[in-house]
Amino acid sequence: MYFSIGETARRCGCSVQSLRHYQALGLLQPAAHTAGGQRLYDAAGLQRAQFIRAARAMGFGLPGIGEMLTLSDAPDADCEQVCALARAQLREIEKRMRELRSLQAALKQLVGACSGGIAADCRILAAMNGDGLASNRPGEPRRA
Repeated sequence: MYFSIGETARRCGCSVQSLRHYQALGLLQPAAHTAGGQRLYDAAGLQRAQFIRAARAMGFGLPGIGEMLTLSDAPDADCEQVCALARAQLREIEKRMRELRSLQAALKQLVGACSGGIAADCRILAAMNGDGLASNRPGEPRRA
């Protein structure tokens, strides 16, 4: 049984454009093409697209997903390589969570300092312009 690219995209929860991108990167290949050149995916292709989508949902980048797919294609490969990729991703997520908590605290401070009034006197707008409590990027020290 074959699925069109649209049906494959629908079943794995991504866009047709994403599937084409994954193909261009060598992560996914159609099983066949119609006489008109449309891509057709079999159950294994659908499963691979779902794997990519699940890994993307976990925050993995496409290079890491490519490594995991290569390992998945080699059943005798050492699982430690996959575990190392997952540990690295976990560290990245933990870093982003620390950055988000810092942003949350800065935004709470701004919202708490808001006293209303006119935009010209707005402390939140002033902070976004670099005059105040907010930092410009995650992980960057707050300005006093």
